[in-house]
Amino acid sequence: MSSTMPATELHGEITEWKNLVNLIRDELKMFNHSLTEVVKKNTSEAMPYVEHFQNQFIRQNEVSDELFHDLKQADKAIKTKAEEDGTEIEQLVVDNPIELRSRTDSYRKLFNELKVEYHNFLSKYQN
Repeated sequence: MSSTMPATELHGEITEWKNLVNLIRDELKMFNHSLTEVVKKNTSEAMPYVEHFQNQFIRQNEVSDELFHDLKQADKAIKTKAEEDGTEIEQLVVDNPIELRSRTDSYRKLFNELKVEYHNFLSKYQN
């Protein structure tokens, strides 16, 4: 992998990553709503699972907030660097954000695992 990349390409990736975070936030809202419905319809047998998912959703929202903040900061850093260098963003070359890309990939993967686990739970307890 290259250690640098065009700033416009990075900006595009960051925009995609921020959209991903927003989509996951929206999905988590729907998950919380459906979890509330499960609580209304089920006995205490489901409650340990409900608590588990409540905790997972809270943590996923916290991670979403942290990642979104870091993505905004990375995007802001591109603009700041262009201004400092007196360059158009189209000509700017920036460091390849391998760590940020890795975090985003992990974030996506962990959410997808949570989503599968939650859907399995729903198939058992949603009436």
